[in-house]
Amino acid sequence: MNIFLCVGGKLASLEEFKVQKEDLMAKFAQMEAELASQQQDHKEQIYQLERKQVVDKDRLKKEMVLKVNQVAAEFRKVSNKQMADTTKRTIRENVSIQAQLGKMSDKTMELIQENEDLSSKERNSSNSSTCWREMKKCLPRRI
Repeated sequence: MNIFLCVGGKLASLEEFKVQKEDLMAKFAQMEAELASQQQDHKEQIYQLERKQVVDKDRLKKEMVLKVNQVAAEFRKVSNKQMADTTKRTIRENVSIQAQLGKMSDKTMELIQENEDLSSKERNSSNSSTCWREMKKCLPRRI
């Protein structure tokens, strides 16, 4: 009987080991399933983060291009305004200089005419003076 008891105890122990083994195998399978699920969730999170990074990078690039275009447009606007102011000032100066040149030209023409008149008078005076000298020379001889 002792052998039966011993074999019965070993059989009970073996049955308990089998139950514990099946329980542990079920837990192991459950943990493997959870691990696979967690790995899948982790992969999905990584994919979503990478996707978000690409979208954010593209958005930032578009924002930067837009900002650069806005700055360039503002620069052109300010530049054109300054150019317009400079052009207006240059045109005013040009008109003023043209008016001064017109006055100088008129004055030059007056001076040229006056010079010609004076030169003509000087020639006439010179001729008259020469004529008077000749007459002076001739007069004392006649008298």
